Amino acid sequence: RVHHLHLEEDAGKLVHPTSDGRLTGASYSLVDYNRGGMPLSEIVSEPDMNSAEEVLAYITQIRQLARYLEVSDGEMESGSLRVDVNVSLRNGDGSLGTRVEIKNVNSLRSIERALEYEIARQNKVLDEGGRLVQETRLWDDVAGVTRSMRSKEGERDYRYYVEMDLAPISAGPEYVEEIKKSLPEMPREKRERFISDYSLSQEEAGQLTEQKETADYFEGCVSAGAPAAKCANWMRMEVQRLLREKDLLIENFPVHASELGKLIIRVEKKELSNTQAKDVLAVMAEKGLPINEAIKACGVSGGKVTGLALEEIIKKVFAGEPEAVKTVRAGNDRKGAKVKFLQGLVMRETRGSADPAEVASLVNSMLE
Repeated sequence: RVHHLHLEEDAGKLVHPTSDGRLTGASYSLVDYNRGGMPLSEIVSEPDMNSAEEVLAYITQIRQLARYLEVSDGEMESGSLRVDVNVSLRNGDGSLGTRVEIKNVNSLRSIERALEYEIARQNKVLDEGGRLVQETRLWDDVAGVTRSMRSKEGERDYRYYVEMDLAPISAGPEYVEEIKKSLPEMPREKRERFISDYSLSQEEAGQLTEQKETADYFEGCVSAGAPAAKCANWMRMEVQRLLREKDLLIENFPVHASELGKLIIRVEKKELSNTQAKDVLAVMAEKGLPINEAIKACGVSGGKVTGLALEEIIKKVFAGEPEAVKTVRAGNDRKGAKVKFLQGLVMRETRGSADPAEVASLVNSMLE
């Protein structure tokens, strides 16, 4: 649950001139005021989360909403989204114990590690009969520990100043409804629609709606006439592979969604094999070519290798693997490993442009 959200002016940040940027070991600190005065929204959450996993899921949802609403890119590393976490172990009666705030967590991985360490540290202190103090601790990502920064005794120690020139804003139910109507489709709604409209699984819909740009690209691909399930599969496999290789975001992917849709349609019509289509997509991504030009650049005819042409390729493979052929014809290939080996070589020779079923049938008949 969200307790409240308030607006603040951003402050400066401390920079510690050491080789690894850590406070520990720095002989002095600098103050960077470049972001000073920038408006920010701070969300204060209720103490409802009981594990690092729940915290990460909550932050991920907040970041997703910020991106869908286009209020922030949600990049923690650049400071667009910043998180302070509080750890409080419950007493035997279920009440919350002493609260400790942790700062300097600038990635989801840092948050997870900091929480796991701090929970273990507090447990150790209590198990040894010690007493926890309300304080702010700094996460040292290199050492993997939290270090005490300052103790806090009450609200005054937070140095929070109310802006006296701004009156409180009371948002009535009518205004809230008006705002709700102006909102774009939210991640959960989009995910549910993808499941119902496109018959996608929870996993597929979740991955495709994680970012709004990815969801838009998927629907652009489907709008070109390609089957939704095939679009989802190509995006989750081949497109993601190319994005990783080129270190690109989906919004910077050189292949337009409609062009990917056209490519998938050609595969469905058996004008291109899967292997050929992957090669074509790679060229489209590398050179920014439309599908027809990419097909020419790949030297792909767009047809299947079949009939007599396929038989000639099989004969060539047999000639290159006489021992395997001899083993099969002598009846010594009980598990069929040699037959599958030969079939694989044929498929490789055709670069996947032959029908696997036809290859299997012809190889078997020509081995008899």
